[in-house]
Amino acid sequence: MLSFHTDPCADFQRGFCAKHGARGKAHQCRGYHFDSQRRRKPVDPTTGQLAYWETACPSWGIEMGFCCMAGDSCPFAHGREEVSYHPAKYKTRPCNGTDCRGEGACCFAHDDTEMRQGAPGRYSYFTLASSKLRGSGPRVPIDLSRRGSTDPGGRPGGISNPKVRFCAYYPHVGQCRRGSSCSFAHAREEVQIPLLSVEEEEHEESAMTPDFFTRKFKTMWCPIGAQHDWQICVYAHTYQDARRQPSIGYGPQPCPFWGKKDTRVAYSQRCPLGLRCPYAHGAKEQLYHPKYFRTVTCRDMQMKGCPRQRLCAFYHRRSEHRKCLASARVLLLLLPLRCPLRL
Repeated sequence: MLSFHTDPCADFQRGFCAKHGARGKAHQCRGYHFDSQRRRKPVDPTTGQLAYWETACPSWGIEMGFCCMAGDSCPFAHGREEVSYHPAKYKTRPCNGTDCRGEGACCFAHDDTEMRQGAPGRYSYFTLASSKLRGSGPRVPIDLSRRGSTDPGGRPGGISNPKVRFCAYYPHVGQCRRGSSCSFAHAREEVQIPLLSVEEEEHEESAMTPDFFTRKFKTMWCPIGAQHDWQICVYAHTYQDARRQPSIGYGPQPCPFWGKKDTRVAYSQRCPLGLRCPYAHGAKEQLYHPKYFRTVTCRDMQMKGCPRQRLCAFYHRRSEHRKCLASARVLLLLLPLRCPLRL
């Protein structure tokens, strides 16, 4: 439950693992052999609390090449194994014998002594999301001594799916006919994904800082349910509009593989490296990168005025001018690409 597929298999890295599961046999090794098998540790070793919920991440799927923009910090499960081996799911149902990996690796219970009947009540998102533990991520302490105990938290209830968007009537939720049964959030506290601050959403001058633009702007999917102008929205709406978190390590130089024209193509098909690419995917990742943002003057301001105003990635006044870091120029020399970035 805690370590299955969270660390690479040393035997496989040396060239051979007897538990690899070739020729139709189930994979029984506790270590992962490929990056696609990797599972995040479900419990934070520092705090002893859940690192993510057992609920499947709404962004995880074939469209994103089975990647999530939030990376390892995402509060929801990435893939089947993060769901099946989660403390809320592991050994809570009996094994039916079909595709069983063996007692040492199977996520289902093989007898009554293995059954963890009280686990869903203690660790499940469905049970706890409507309680006082509600928030942007799991903060439930893990008690490994309670095997086979009764469910202290009652049956799962509250909400059937995580609320990741606001109701179309928000903030005038009194007009919503569904009321408390609405599948969308009626309050900020109900949204189960990270949000920007109200000041950032409303473009308040105090919130429009270089740190906001380089670290947060367009890095989260838009949760707003009502119709609005996505061009001035601080959230991302399409893969062309979205930015990865710069903290994952990509640079400001444009990716030579990134497809700009066909917006219907899935994210994973625009670049063979997907979210792990070390180059900028699209104009926003380049222009709002910490090593490029507002290092170049805005040409529109020199003409008739800038239509982007506060959201512009170029500087309008000398006080906004950010000096290009030397490390940015060094990076451009180290990355052998055909489309150089002009600083």
